Amino acid sequence: MKRICSFLIIGVLMIAIAGCTGEELTTEITVTNKSFQATVLEVQDNTILVEPLGGTKERELVANLLIDTENLAEMETVEYVSKAQAGDIIEIQYLAEESDLSNGEIAVNQMKLIKSATKLS
Repeated sequence: MKRICSFLIIGVLMIAIAGCTGEELTTEITVTNKSFQATVLEVQDNTILVEPLGGTKERELVANLLIDTENLAEMETVEYVSKAQAGDIIEIQYLAEESDLSNGEIAVNQMKLIKSATKLS
């Protein structure tokens, strides 16, 4: 009899535990996009070296940033990267929570050309 009661108690506890874990858990994630303008200093295979324009918060934190362009997916950004050249003025949009500019880490999600270094006649 004790054995049957023990199994019943264990069964009830297992059902109660299973019911507790069946609750839906949600996590709210806040994403903050920030942007700044910069001058392209150098373009290499999978990187672009930029200097944030004077007067920006980003310029106060760092003199220049090396942006990894290998994993960028936004279409306008991919098109720009293929034509990027030193002297271009670009706008860089990045994820604030994923970036630590003071350590040179930036999570870029978009870049677009503001002014080309090539003068069109």
